[in-house]
Amino acid sequence: SSDIIHVLGMENKNTLILVEDFLSAIKVGRLYQGMPLWGSTISAKILPRIRAYCIMNNIGRLGIWLDPDKKLESIKMALRLSQMHPAVFVVQSALDPKEYGTDAIVQLVEQSTGDTINKLEPEKKSPRIEV
Repeated sequence: SSDIIHVLGMENKNTLILVEDFLSAIKVGRLYQGMPLWGSTISAKILPRIRAYCIMNNIGRLGIWLDPDKKLESIKMALRLSQMHPAVFVVQSALDPKEYGTDAIVQLVEQSTGDTINKLEPEKKSPRIEV
């Protein structure tokens, strides 16, 4: 069924990273929790399941790492997911996640987690008070 989620890896229970394919989920799952989307989009049917999984497994960081040609889709997906999770981030890279080794995966993910969607939103400016 299209509303079933598959999560691989358990070493870092605090971070779930959504990827396009099974092989990328295996590679990412060696260090974090990886979930294949079976494509570059996320259906409305699967959103409640991801949300429930994040709550039940105390997921503190939710990442999206799509293939390099899907940058816009990654950002749109992150904005959508940020409505249900406080710490959503996008990993952008030159290659597909499955093309990287362990050290590069850690480096790319950790340098991306500081730029959560909530932090990327423009800061509200204080009103100027003229004297």
